[in-house]
Amino acid sequence: MPSASSRTVSGFTAVETLVAIAILSLMGLLIGNTLIRTTQAVGSRDDRSRAAALASMVFEQYKSYASINFDELPSHDQTDAAPRAFFNTADDLGYDGLLITTHTQCASDGSACTVQAVIRKSSGKAVPPAVFSQTYVEASLGDTAKEESGI
Repeated sequence: MPSASSRTVSGFTAVETLVAIAILSLMGLLIGNTLIRTTQAVGSRDDRSRAAALASMVFEQYKSYASINFDELPSHDQTDAAPRAFFNTADDLGYDGLLITTHTQCASDGSACTVQAVIRKSSGKAVPPAVFSQTYVEASLGDTAKEESGI
């Protein structure tokens, strides 16, 4: 019969098991945190892309206004308008949940106007708005319009 001191014991001790569980748990938390941050970054990028596309539509609308009556550009400014109200359409054109604020600043001689478009979410957590601007010059509207992006 083998003595107690010559017996071999296989397996892990309770301390080794607890340490392994703690390390695996920490790794799981780090991986989960990384996945959450990646998802948020992708969502933020998609929001910025949608805002840029909507701002482009806003600037096309202002270009149309400028070609009809350049001096009246500031009269088309709106605050927190849903796309349906801004473009006078039946729906939000796929931009549900976004609001448009525009502000026009014209040069003192009236030769150029800069339109600033602020696109923001209508609800949800606080997300910084996307700000875009474009300058229109009365002499040649399409040729010298200068776009500045908030991206």
